[in-house]
Amino acid sequence: MTSEGINLGEINKLLTKKVEELTLYLFEKHDQIEAQRKITSAQQLLLEKQGLAVQKLEERLKRIENSLEKPKSNFYSSDS
Repeated sequence: MTSEGINLGEINKLLTKKVEELTLYLFEKHDQIEAQRKITSAQQLLLEKQGLAVQKLEERLKRIENSLEKPKSNFYSSDS
């Protein structure tokens, strides 16, 4: 079908092809987003574990520092 020099059948084919291409592109992007979401979730879990490990190490360091700051009784004291 031609209207004023434009072949509507050809335009329809081109538009259909573009829709198919964009649909495939959309599916590809969706897959990429899902893969990225999985990576992000794994990284979030790792970050939480590392945060807990840092917290435990900080607590351990405080206990060590506190034990070093306590005055030590001098066994060989000459006060008696």
